[in-house]
Amino acid sequence: MEKDLKKLAPKDRLIFFEKLMQYVIPKQASQQVKLDFESLTDEQLQQIINDLIKDTEHENTD
Repeated sequence: MEKDLKKLAPKDRLIFFEKLMQYVIPKQASQQVKLDFESLTDEQLQQIINDLIKDTEHENTD
């Protein structure tokens, strides 16, 4: 098998390894977050707001 791989063109070798990787590396699953803002306390809501503001300010400085 090693000899066969060496016979492949570099592009074909990469394609082969890419196809094998799907069996080795786990695929990233999509995640969904659902927040029920009505069940949060005022303090929790304020913390979320502060974190969002902080993240926005950080993005604007980059």
